[in-house]
Amino acid sequence: MRRTLITNPRNRRLREARRLHRRRERDRTQRFLAEGEDLIEAAARSGRLPLEGFRLAGSGLGGREFADVSEDALATVCALSSGSKAIAVFEQRWAERPVGPLCLYLHGLSDPGNVGAAIRSAAAFGASCVALSPRCADPHSPKAVRASMGAIFAVHLARCSTPAELPGIRIALAPRGGVRLSELRGRLAGAAAPLCGGGPAGRRSPLSILVGAERDGLPPEIVRGCDEIARIPVEIDSLNAAMAATIALYELTREDIEGMGVIVEGARSSPAGRCLTGERIGGATGELIGGPTGELIGGADGLCGRSDESCERERADRC
Repeated sequence: MRRTLITNPRNRRLREARRLHRRRERDRTQRFLAEGEDLIEAAARSGRLPLEGFRLAGSGLGGREFADVSEDALATVCALSSGSKAIAVFEQRWAERPVGPLCLYLHGLSDPGNVGAAIRSAAAFGASCVALSPRCADPHSPKAVRASMGAIFAVHLARCSTPAELPGIRIALAPRGGVRLSELRGRLAGAAAPLCGGGPAGRRSPLSILVGAERDGLPPEIVRGCDEIARIPVEIDSLNAAMAATIALYELTREDIEGMGVIVEGARSSPAGRCLTGERIGGATGELIGGPTGELIGGADGLCGRSDESCERERADRC
């Protein structure tokens, strides 16, 4: 059967897909777009099938349900300036409530890129759920979906109207006050669920990590309502919210990571010669998680918190 080629940008199906660039339309239809064959492949690995798909004519990407579209017409649906060869429409999926054993709660993050990066970190460190406050950026916006690198299909998302809905021990990340995150991890040893689900679930209490926006942080009333307050020692006023979430997730699960030899996707490490005081965050590309040249975050004693130069000198002396 001969397939019809869509060449008109005003085609009804293309118009409906373009409308999904707007949050109001995504909220109304409970659908969203994923651009690029890498995201579509990530969805397939998670068992998520597209409701509809479009591909560059002649590319052969996607399945039989993908429509062939001319380059000019397909470009009108793309949010990326570089364009995409394949775009698919997916159904949004929301959990009824935040669930454990490890939940990441994002409060008031306005940048969808931060939301997507935090979701990617949650997937990397085995979080069971990412909960979002009512005023958080949309995790299904094109920028957030792209920043998640496909993790949007692998992690449960939940709407959360109040932190009281969060499971288990609630840990607020604050720039000042509270205890060092590494100290808290020691006190809560055995509380965080292992990445691969090892061990009886009844032996470990659920954890929820609460992260606020970079500029405003968590509101004081939310911090006061948490069971624990923790800080990440830094020499500047604040960290990027997604970066703070990543460090907290790693710190509270790193015994499971190191004990099972788990390496973040795309990361590299040298177990025999790894510096005892901790590797630098990221690699030559500055990526925090993975990347073709990224390094495993942390070492046997966690993040060293010093400058790159001092870390390199320490590595030369010890490794």
